[in-house]
Amino acid sequence: MRSVRIIVGLIEKQRRLADSHDPLQRAQTLWVAAELDKRLSRCTDPEIAELLGKAEERLPIFEPEFAAVEHARRRLMRSGQMRLLPEEEDWESARDEGMQILNAEIALYWARIPHLLLPFQGNRFASDVFVVPDLLEARACLITAGFRQETETTCLDAETGRPVRLIQES
Repeated sequence: MRSVRIIVGLIEKQRRLADSHDPLQRAQTLWVAAELDKRLSRCTDPEIAELLGKAEERLPIFEPEFAAVEHARRRLMRSGQMRLLPEEEDWESARDEGMQILNAEIALYWARIPHLLLPFQGNRFASDVFVVPDLLEARACLITAGFRQETETTCLDAETGRPVRLIQES
């Protein structure tokens, strides 16, 4: 999604400008913030959910904001799935729901890597966040099992293309 990449670039630019010691550069953050707001207003719900996922990667799991961001991301993802799909796509989506979680759990289990699927809830497939003791070891395990690395903390299941996010316990 091109617009998501542009927005992430604007966020990074705003962060760099805000951290600058030059008052003129810090003042430029206002222009970047206005441009960011304009771009965000044009985003679809799935794009906003993807951006929330990227923001969530920067949040420690035990911060209260993490729960709010995760809830908003899941709600937006559900709203994006409410569109009418051809019958075949609906069947494939239902078939693949949660497969990435099961594939990740199997790989981590066989590698004897302790893991915890968060947050705790009734539907175990509603989340894609695993807490692991060693992020690098868990990511290497998933890649060996056929996942593709998307970001430092996210791997995509080769079968479904759906993400699994890893967070190292503190």
